[in-house]
Amino acid sequence: MTLQNATHRFIGVMLLWTGLILASLGYNFYSLWQATLKTAESAALAALNKDLSYRNWATSHGGVYVPPTERTPPNPYLNVPGKNVMTTDGQALTLMNPAYMLREMQLYFADQYGTKTVITSLNPINPNNVPDEWETAALNSFEIKPERVQSLGEIDGETHLRMMVPFIVEAPCLKCHAQQGYKVGDVRGGIAAYLPMKPLLQHQTTRRIELSISHAVVWLIGLFGFSLAWRHQLKLDQANANIQHLAHYDNLTQLPNRHLIEQTLAQHTQTHPGGRLGLILLDIDNFKLLNDTLGHKFGDKLLQAVSGRLNEFCANTCFAGRLSGDEFVVMLPKLKRSVQAARLQLEETIRLLLDDLDRPYLVEQRDYQITVSLGGALALDEKSSHEELLKFAEVAMYQAKLSGRNTYKLFEESMLAQITARSELEKDLRTAVLENNFELYYQPQVDEHGQTTGAEALLRWHHPQRGLLAPNVFMSMAEECGLILPIGQWVMQSACQTLYHWQQHPALQHLTLAVNVSAHQFYQADFVEQVTRALQSSGAPANKLKLELTESLFVADIQQVMQKMRELKTLGIAISLDDFGTGYSSLSYLKRLPLDQLKIDQSFVRDILEDPNDAAIARMVITLAQELQLNVIAEGVETQEQQKALATLGCLHYQGYLFGRPQPLAEFEQTLP
Repeated sequence: MTLQNATHRFIGVMLLWTGLILASLGYNFYSLWQATLKTAESAALAALNKDLSYRNWATSHGGVYVPPTERTPPNPYLNVPGKNVMTTDGQALTLMNPAYMLREMQLYFADQYGTKTVITSLNPINPNNVPDEWETAALNSFEIKPERVQSLGEIDGETHLRMMVPFIVEAPCLKCHAQQGYKVGDVRGGIAAYLPMKPLLQHQTTRRIELSISHAVVWLIGLFGFSLAWRHQLKLDQANANIQHLAHYDNLTQLPNRHLIEQTLAQHTQTHPGGRLGLILLDIDNFKLLNDTLGHKFGDKLLQAVSGRLNEFCANTCFAGRLSGDEFVVMLPKLKRSVQAARLQLEETIRLLLDDLDRPYLVEQRDYQITVSLGGALALDEKSSHEELLKFAEVAMYQAKLSGRNTYKLFEESMLAQITARSELEKDLRTAVLENNFELYYQPQVDEHGQTTGAEALLRWHHPQRGLLAPNVFMSMAEECGLILPIGQWVMQSACQTLYHWQQHPALQHLTLAVNVSAHQFYQADFVEQVTRALQSSGAPANKLKLELTESLFVADIQQVMQKMRELKTLGIAISLDDFGTGYSSLSYLKRLPLDQLKIDQSFVRDILEDPNDAAIARMVITLAQELQLNVIAEGVETQEQQKALATLGCLHYQGYLFGRPQPLAEFEQTLP
């Protein structure tokens, strides 16, 4: 769940919670109002019942005689016999009917009496009992249905509850009201109570405040609780999202990882939505060497730069992911249906991708250029599985590497046999490393007089089925699978043992021995220590050992290369730059390298007599060596004409079939004078 969705859900819950609190508060307010009305009704009804009880008591006694006073004169509206009487002791008394009595009580003892009540009628005897507008309406309603009537209204600016009950004529009532024509059971009028609501409303207001505060507290507690729950849920959602991201995306490049790649491929191989499925698998050439030379931090940043380039290339048209290490995939789900058209479309996409990846990358404030090998494969039918498609793309990619890297191949059925053979060869090579099934062959190096001054140690593998194999058959594989390091150490140790052996024979003591060092081996942090241990353990003289380095070393960290070369020179070891002119050498740093020798590559020697360009390159190398005061040696010299041409240019050291083929140690020594 996204943060936005979680936030929306939280807002929804809080709105629901707020609605429940408001509903509860509204219900409580309503219940409070109903309780207030019930209380008012009960109080008003109690006042009416009290009034009726007084009236019934007085009526049952035919009224009450009291001494007339200025405050309580005889009732002028009462015309009945025996209204005024004199007691035997001369005390004058006047008859008070119930209505007159209760009016006097409420007039003079209102504070003690409580709720005010009045008796009224549409046909009153006493003008004081004339009904007002509300009372008239209530009395009229009694004509229809003699039931209690009540409502809230303003009296003198204050809210009162008005309640009126019908007043039914009983027999004692006829004593005073017979002349009005009433009969027993008639509705003579009504008795009304007027209850002030102010105290009740004040109490209600207080309770409302209390309810509001309590509900606000409950709402805040709920808000706090929901907030905690929301934050906890957010953490859970974020943790789950992180888990899902880690499960499906590469942590370094943020591209889909192998799991998501295989999952997506499986979906597309099953459904083929929109077109035929194509897959490109690419591998960065010599990435392990880059990691060893420039460090893993630089390598990681380069991988991020490559992934960014892939994302830009794919945009919304294809799917890019990191399979493992320096391997990436690009999935093309919408190629044309026709196999031939899809193949052309796939090849065109690969070419564009190869060109795009060939552009320099800005890593740590420096431009860095890489090469990649790409393999492409198509899902030919609905039976194609994603595992098979990945395998075919990988097979094609390895064929691109075998073809010299920085290129691409589309999968062909014939490649499977080649890959099977390659897998078998790798398996045999691992066995050879464990069993030391290698041997050094020696090719002589001579001076201008044809005298042997040394040799180059060349590795051979005694394969149990295929016989003697030269390095060009297996060294690239050894570099890819990491076996180059133990093989290189074995070569170094064996070469040093040969040098020690030569030192035991006066006729051989002058010989030097050149050993090829791969870039992977040279960039090992303890390479100088490895060479030192090999010299010390064998007893070989360091000044007879010559290390041949290739120009590929200088692609990466030139400062590290120069430092190690200086350390080797301090030991007395000579250093030769092999295959000079074929790689990346720059004259700006060549003069700073602690070299002893330049070696002209055989590709320039082969056609030196026919190709003016090769002759010019050889002349340039020789002149450069002389200017830098370096020795120069040419390899691949096979004819006397080539040797003479090189001598004319100033090259006085040679190596090639003209002077001897690579041979085992014993045979090589037998050729020496």
